[in-house]
Amino acid sequence: MEIKFRAWDKIGKKFYFWGFNVDGATFVGPPSDGTNGFIHEQFTGIYDQNGTELYEGDIVRFVDSYMMIVKWINETAGFCGRSEWNGDTFKIIGNIHESEK
Repeated sequence: MEIKFRAWDKIGKKFYFWGFNVDGATFVGPPSDGTNGFIHEQFTGIYDQNGTELYEGDIVRFVDSYMMIVKWINETAGFCGRSEWNGDTFKIIGNIHESEK
């Protein structure tokens, strides 16, 4: 599994991606502005039907039209969702930062 994160810049309104490089040995640190202006979200290790990486905070739609927001649950040490995450059954349709509420 790849160890990747993204950070939403609350002021600049854009994402920065960071984590371990492809070789697994070189770490690229997270952005920081010293004022907690970033929201950090982890890559789930799962890809949707289009091959797009699924991150915490993404909004997904399944083939049966069920929609959900991907969230980390501390109590279970995992991401909430369905018991089966088959990339052919869902697609990412947005995220909690850029999608209209």
